[in-house]
Amino acid sequence: MILDFSLIMALFLALAVVSAVCPSKCVGDSFNSTTLITAVDAWINNSTFAFDVYGNITTWCVGGVTSMESLFDGYFGRGDFNEDIGCWDVR
Repeated sequence: MILDFSLIMALFLALAVVSAVCPSKCVGDSFNSTTLITAVDAWINNSTFAFDVYGNITTWCVGGVTSMESLFDGYFGRGDFNEDIGCWDVR
């Protein structure tokens, strides 16, 4: 049996995509509406410091947040925010 190199590469890329999915559970305590605003502000002002305090923004637990209204509003200086929050655990 001869394997096609392009098939092997396609399988490799598919495995890479699957392994890049969100973690099964979030890390740390769940934020509430107030603490999330504080953490986002900290992340925008100094992401290295915020990482040390809150962990990686991509794994934040936001299940305790009742409103994210205006969280990334430019009026509050957060308009340029462009981080991956697709894995936020909202449970």
